[in-house]
Amino acid sequence: MKQLLSLLTIILAIGCAPKHNIEISYEGFSNDTIVISQKPYADYIKQNNVKFKHDTIILKGGTAKANIDLSQAQYIWIDNLQYRHIDQYHGTVGFHPAGKVTLVMDNKDRVKVNITQANGYVLSSVKGSKLNAHISEIDNILRPLHLERDNIGTQINKIIFEQGIPSQEIRQKMLSVGDKIKDIRTEFISEHINDKVAAYLLLNIRAKDAVALYEQMDKSLFSGTFRPVEEAITELIETGKIKANAEKLLTAGSIAPNFTLKDLSGGEFTLSSLQGKWVILDFWGTWCGWCIKGFPKLIDYYNKYSEKLEVVAINCIDSDDRWREGVKKHSLPFTNIKDDNKVSAQYAVSLYPTKVIITPEGRIHKVFTGESEDFYKEIDKIMK
Repeated sequence: MKQLLSLLTIILAIGCAPKHNIEISYEGFSNDTIVISQKPYADYIKQNNVKFKHDTIILKGGTAKANIDLSQAQYIWIDNLQYRHIDQYHGTVGFHPAGKVTLVMDNKDRVKVNITQANGYVLSSVKGSKLNAHISEIDNILRPLHLERDNIGTQINKIIFEQGIPSQEIRQKMLSVGDKIKDIRTEFISEHINDKVAAYLLLNIRAKDAVALYEQMDKSLFSGTFRPVEEAITELIETGKIKANAEKLLTAGSIAPNFTLKDLSGGEFTLSSLQGKWVILDFWGTWCGWCIKGFPKLIDYYNKYSEKLEVVAINCIDSDDRWREGVKKHSLPFTNIKDDNKVSAQYAVSLYPTKVIITPEGRIHKVFTGESEDFYKEIDKIMK
């Protein structure tokens, strides 16, 4: 009889167990539609070509419940349609970072998330997970700065696409906000050096600070969920050494570092295959307004001098999908390849776009950063 009661107790417990692992409550929102986006955390960190899965949920009485597949640790965004954003300059649709709530969950997690309105951004709190409580804590500090940076970015894109060159003042303003965000993250890591949130934030600060803080951290933080972060830090250390060496050696007349990368069709492209022609390496990203702004003129020059000149467009920091979409959208007729982080380090790239002119003999001629008329004058000069 006792065994039967025990069995019934187990069955009832299983039957009554909640079938959700996220409870969400919103306060002060005019829109009752939210979007939960998720992607395996390892794929997010490694920038693998795995798309986010999106689920749209209608709030009932300002609340919602969701059951996320946590067979792998997941990187999760919660967005309200009230913060939906259409970027008219890049033609993309997304959500303002100031309205985004981020979670990192594994199969043991069950959380309650409360989201309220502030002055143009959201505030969030999380119960049930120390890591996610810490993530919300730092996000609450940073969202006003994300809002400020987003507004400045919109102004800069408007100037780039409609007028020309943004003033040094507004560009410095953008850089200052970005520096402030990195400083706050770095300080937060220092204050939580023995907590998992330190591992979570490590790839979102300056590389030299990340490497220094990693040396101080308990490496057990990087077991399980955050193993990909440790792998990325190890790669960061290696590419940092490559970049430091490149900055010393990459001068006019030096041999251009050879490399092999995948092209759009999955085939291999090797730089040395172009010896005998002038070559432009164009390091760019879909997120880079200056890069996009410069494409029409670069295409014109490519068409003008194609008998003597090749352009190799090296996409950086984008996902595989974004790279392919960018090439198609901007009709890039060049040799299009994807950076592996090592090639950009070999060429000491720190600003975008960076254009490297290589002689037919395979030597560095000149390096240009930013979108510059001087670059095109130099091309006209060497093509004579």
